[in-house]
Amino acid sequence: MNIQYLTKEYDWLLFDFDGTLVDTGEGIINAARHALNCQGIEETDPDNLRRFVGPPLAKAFARYYGFSEEKARETVKKFREYYTVQGWKESSIYPGVADMLERLIKAGKHLCIATSKPEDLAVTIAKREGIYDCFEFIGGSIVNKNVEQRTDKQEVIDYVLDSVGVTDRSGVIMIGDRFTDIEGARALSIKSIGVLWGYGSLEELTSAGSDLLADTPI
Repeated sequence: MNIQYLTKEYDWLLFDFDGTLVDTGEGIINAARHALNCQGIEETDPDNLRRFVGPPLAKAFARYYGFSEEKARETVKKFREYYTVQGWKESSIYPGVADMLERLIKAGKHLCIATSKPEDLAVTIAKREGIYDCFEFIGGSIVNKNVEQRTDKQEVIDYVLDSVGVTDRSGVIMIGDRFTDIEGARALSIKSIGVLWGYGSLEELTSAGSDLLADTPI
């Protein structure tokens, strides 16, 4: 099933960014490896590093490596040292995504981005990949004194919908590749589509409660 078919009953489509619209994995993985190295951890398993694509970083470092809140924040700072200089450039739009967005716009859909990625970086990469103008609003996390805020997907979705003035959420659907996208939508009683071309597995998305699944953008 493709996204256009699955979203025909919805007016407002909220897209995750990393692993859904743009393959940012290489830069995120390299930045996570750098951050862990700074903490004396040499992570060699690529599957362990892939887990950082999508979820809020501080929570991911705490969840997967048992870091305290303070140590997780320090590690995110090291992550950003790499990512904001080099890592954000190590990305490419997924095949078919640009055509998908164009078709959805022609069909009268309202498109937004809801990402745990820092909002300024999402905007920068969207412009670099030529898809910035496809979206009515791009919402993400913010970084205040090296502390990331508004990272939970539920918070981001709320922020995006409030920003565009959507009060009736029955016409809204969240589209993403990780469990955080699905769980964030469910917490707000919003339907979701799990995409299978990103970094989350079929098992992860179904276990999280995805309402629908898409295996191709178009």
